[in-house]
Amino acid sequence: MKFSIKDPKDDTPLLLRVVPITHEGEQALKIVFPETDSITMIKKNGLWINAGQTDIGQELVKAISKGIQSHIEPNIRQQQISYKTQD
Repeated sequence: MKFSIKDPKDDTPLLLRVVPITHEGEQALKIVFPETDSITMIKKNGLWINAGQTDIGQELVKAISKGIQSHIEPNIRQQQISYKTQD
């Protein structure tokens, strides 16, 4: 899956790729940046947070979290509903 956000530093659009993964036994999302750097995001207490060490700023992590909530989670929920109704 892909989604875009605006970089909080300069308002430029960033197209990000999302790959579902498992991180330390939990469902997570690997967020791949255009230059192939990536971070791992996990959901804790209803918020998507960075799961590891990274040099990206907190404002960018917040923008990615909001992007996941608005663009990726609805698609994941829709896929889960589709799987359930196919049984």
